[in-house]
Amino acid sequence: MYRDLAAAAHAAGFAKITPGQVHEWVMDGLLPATAEQRSLGRHGFETVRLPGAEDQLLALCRLRQTTKSWNRLAVLLWLGGWQISTDRLKRAVIEDLGDPSKLRLNAASDEGLDKLDEYARRRGPGFARRAGLGHVGPTSAAEGVMAALTVSFGGAEWDEEAAQAIERLAGLTRARTDAIGDAPPWLDGPAAPSIDLSGFAFRAPELVRHATKAKLEAARPRARVFAIDMPLVAHAAELGLGLNIAGLGVLARGHITPAMAVAIALFFGDVGLGEQLSAMVETWSGLASHAAEMLPVVEAYVAKHPEQRAAIKRDGLQALIDRGEVVPLEPDELEALHGHSASARRASPPMSERVRADGIS
Repeated sequence: MYRDLAAAAHAAGFAKITPGQVHEWVMDGLLPATAEQRSLGRHGFETVRLPGAEDQLLALCRLRQTTKSWNRLAVLLWLGGWQISTDRLKRAVIEDLGDPSKLRLNAASDEGLDKLDEYARRRGPGFARRAGLGHVGPTSAAEGVMAALTVSFGGAEWDEEAAQAIERLAGLTRARTDAIGDAPPWLDGPAAPSIDLSGFAFRAPELVRHATKAKLEAARPRARVFAIDMPLVAHAAELGLGLNIAGLGVLARGHITPAMAVAIALFFGDVGLGEQLSAMVETWSGLASHAAEMLPVVEAYVAKHPEQRAAIKRDGLQALIDRGEVVPLEPDELEALHGHSASARRASPPMSERVRADGIS
């Protein structure tokens, strides 16, 4: 059975997959059981190949083009609707989140606050720069990291001051000023929502650890929005309109990890906001569907004009068109690019599996 599955992977273009690897993934829980024995009565047993393993193997192979972490692969497969057991999912999320208790840090003590403050001032500016969240000064970066750490570890209250500091760190200032098309800025009102996020770093692993299968299933659509749909839409918006348009850079660069998305989705359900988020899930899922259609066309255009790659990533395709630096696509050319991108999609991972942190993949 494992040889047959490896051969199927080879036929799909994944030539390095071995039967031994397939066996390891089945044992780990990344793949479902490939076969079972069924009784033939007095004639003994027969081995029957179970459906689904081959398709999940190919999905796993595609996802391995973006990450080699088995825990992250488990979460991504679960988000995609593939067979991942509840125990395997919980183990993946908890290990990826980490255990904050091992830090032996009391964020409410003077010693703990001093440690967090020193860390924030030393690492904050570098974090903001590497995260690519637009211009965030060293002071704002340090304040934002400090607020995020103290709130997460329970050393400070979740209030408006802390929320505004985190908002500046995340490059969300433009979310309150930029309008896309006819839509108003998507962030308004107080920075701090009326839910208590204090101590979230400790609460999140416990929420995952005690979640029932039913709660996880209810959280899956919300988690998918945070981990896949939002980054996909943000990535498309940046390609079209420029870097960090409307403060979407924090989403476009995947700073919400799949494990974090699961924890956040469970948290919203735990505080009673699950039903209220159903409209958000529907909206972002619809936007993601449109983005998935647009992205291959832009990528095909960039492939045709590689000299414009850097400018498109920086300013967005629309700005280059407005400045006359690129010629808008003609209907017949657009149709041809659509056909080209459709062929490319058949030979490559789904767009939701290919969004990269560094922009155009």
